[in-house]
Amino acid sequence: MRAAGCGTTLGRIYWIRRCSYSGFPESIALDLAQQRDGAKAADWFHAVLRYGQSRIILHGSALVPTPGPRFTVHGSLGSFIKMGLDPQEDALKAGKRPPALDWGVDHSPAAVSVWLNGSCVRREINCVAGDYPAYYSAIRDAIHGTGANPVTAIEAMRVIGLIELGLQSAREGCVMPVSAIEFAA
Repeated sequence: MRAAGCGTTLGRIYWIRRCSYSGFPESIALDLAQQRDGAKAADWFHAVLRYGQSRIILHGSALVPTPGPRFTVHGSLGSFIKMGLDPQEDALKAGKRPPALDWGVDHSPAAVSVWLNGSCVRREINCVAGDYPAYYSAIRDAIHGTGANPVTAIEAMRVIGLIELGLQSAREGCVMPVSAIEFAA
C-alpha cells in the first residue's frame, strides 16, 4: 500500500471542494515533493487547474509554520482573501459539540478588495457559519434511503480520477488533459 500524502488522502476533501465550486478543469499539472527528513510520502504539493485562460492554484505544505491565506480569489474587479481554517475542528478538539450557539462561527472575517472609481476599497465581511452536522445528517439520510448523498459516487470517482491524473502529471512532469479521465457510466 502506498503511503498517503498531500496529493492523495489529505487532498481529497480539498480537491472535492475546488471542483464543486468551479467544475472540472480542462487540464491539471501537479508537482509533489518530500521535504521533511525521512518523509515517506509527499508533504508538499502545487497543482495548477486550467479553465481556459483562468487558473486555480492549489498549494499545500506540511512545513509551513505560519499559515497563509486559506482562499485567495483574484478577478478583474477585485479580490477575496480568507485567512485561517474552519473553526469546527478546533472546537471539537476543545470539547465543544453542536448545537452550541456559536457552532461553526468563524470570528476571522474575509477581506474583500474592489476597484471603485480608480481606488482600491477594502472591507471585511463575515463568512457563513460552517455546519459539519448538516453534512453528516445528509450522509445518515442517504444511508437510510431518506435523502440524497451529498457527494455522489460519480462525483467522488471523478475527483479520484482527477487526483490520479495529477499524480501521473507529477510522475511524468507534464500537463495532463482532464479528458484523459475515463469513466464507465
